[in-house]
Amino acid sequence: MKKLSTITALLAALILVFIPVLSFGAEPQPSQNLSPALIAAGFTADKSSVSPGETVKLDFKIKNTSSVLDVRNVNIRLSGGEALIVNGGSDSVYADKIAKNATYSFSKTFYCSPQAAGGVYPVALSATYEYFDGGEKVSQSAELSMSVRVQQPESVAFGQIALSGQSVPVNQEQDCAFSVI
Repeated sequence: MKKLSTITALLAALILVFIPVLSFGAEPQPSQNLSPALIAAGFTADKSSVSPGETVKLDFKIKNTSSVLDVRNVNIRLSGGEALIVNGGSDSVYADKIAKNATYSFSKTFYCSPQAAGGVYPVALSATYEYFDGGEKVSQSAELSMSVRVQQPESVAFGQIALSGQSVPVNQEQDCAFSVI
């Protein structure tokens, strides 16, 4: 009887050790992040730089990175700060849906402020969107930034010009002959 209970205990111990190993012994699979994210997939301008007072057309491409879930109700707001202003129309873009692994493209024309100094200026893109995960609606947002080069045209400013001993104020017109060497 004692032998039987020892054998039963030994078998129970072996079962408790080997059943979990056999059932769960497979290597764990790396988890996939299925949550969608919006990223910048492309950005172009119709010119390499813009001068103050000019317009520039910007083309945007936004990608849904999820391989499983579509995003819906995508609201995109653009801002170029004080240097770059959306030229006419709204600073917002709406997309009903961006399918999984798909790219959404749109264009906006911006006006460059005449007061903008030469340099590189950011164009911020703020997007809010929704997706359904397991029947539950989830809201997310994305902040993206691109940049546009503003080229200040070459200029020369004179405070006063002296010609043959005569002074000519800048705000007044006067005929004079001169040559540039």
